[in-house]
Order: sequence, then structure tokens, then C-alpha cells
Amino acid sequence: LLAAALFVVGCSEQSPSPLQVYRGEQRIKLFKECMELAAKNTRKGDDDVSDIVSACSSQSWYLAQSIEAVPNGGGK
Repeated sequence: LLAAALFVVGCSEQSPSPLQVYRGEQRIKLFKECMELAAKNTRKGDDDVSDIVSACSSQSWYLAQSIEAVPNGGGK
């Protein structure tokens, strides 16, 4: 999970901050939740899976970036 969080944060020479790691973890959680919700909906003939994945990815990124602080205990 940490490797995925580091991927989301991006490569840099410095270690990611706790906030960056937390945002990455939350983005993964939000993405999975979005995909689960999308899977429960009836698909239309013109639905493209790549569009759904792209929308979930984009929305999870924007929502995670809106997190301003790590909750006490790291949110765990």
C-alpha cells in the first residue's frame, strides 16, 4: 500500500510527507469505492470502461487533494 501511495505522490528525492502519504492512501480508498459503485450501476451500451476508470481516478485525486491535514492517529 505504501508503494501505491508513493506512486500517487510522485517520485522525488525527498521522502513524502505524512500528509502526502495519507492523501495517497485516501485516493486509493476513494478510487476503489468509486469503482465499486460504478460496478453496481446498470451499464449503458455507450459506456466505455476506460471513461469510468478515468472519471474515478480524476475524482479520487481531486477529493484526496482537498484533505488539508492528517487526522489524529493517521486516520487509522
